[in-house]
Amino acid sequence: MSPWSLVVGMLIPRVVTLILYFVGYFQGTVHVAVVALGLIFLPTTLLWYGVIQRSFAGEWGMVQVVGLAVALLIDFGPLSARRKVQAPRS
Repeated sequence: MSPWSLVVGMLIPRVVTLILYFVGYFQGTVHVAVVALGLIFLPTTLLWYGVIQRSFAGEWGMVQVVGLAVALLIDFGPLSARRKVQAPRS
């Protein structure tokens, strides 16, 4: 996998979040500080939270919780790849 595909993969949720913020998608549902923190740390989770607030009227059910778990796995997925340490060769 090339380094550019990793960069593009990390930037897409952040760019989508910025676009949605400037068109007013998060207005009235998510505070600006939450958008700023979500943009830096958990962009996919922030996007899913925005969908829950806007499309599902803030109602939390099984689909929303499973979607949140998937979004968290996507956001934290690259961290687990960095932690893998190879065993010393004998």
